Amino acid sequence: MAKIIDNLFTRYPFLYDRAFCASFYPYNLYSIRRLNPYITTAFSCEPNLTTRIIERASETPEPKSNFYIKNLILRWIIESVCMWFGSPNGLKFLGANLVCIEHHQISQNSLDEYRKAGIILCAWCVNEPEQQRWLKANRVTIITDTLFDIDEK
Repeated sequence: MAKIIDNLFTRYPFLYDRAFCASFYPYNLYSIRRLNPYITTAFSCEPNLTTRIIERASETPEPKSNFYIKNLILRWIIESVCMWFGSPNGLKFLGANLVCIEHHQISQNSLDEYRKAGIILCAWCVNEPEQQRWLKANRVTIITDTLFDIDEK
């Protein structure tokens, strides 16, 4: 995957200024940065990751085992490690330039913490105009799946 992404950025250099690679999996970002440190990367921080995996397991051809579902200690370890990667120190370890966080998880404290560390904060999936206004006023990058301009209203 990292080689394919590197080839795309090499073939289409305008991507360096217009795109970033985001992943929920720290190793993917680490691999991309080792191969090409000029590609902007973002760690997508997902609170309650294991719960969401279990909820969506029925949609996969091989549902998760009861060992994984009921092993609260294993799930706590996975959650803790993933949340650490989403912290400023974890992002620096990965070499990530951005962190993508679900918009409900963003507070003024988290804004201040990431800004102090020089990390760009990206909020997903911001679909309400009020949310967009607050985040834009705080210089947060927005990912949305709606097509509207908050300044038109």
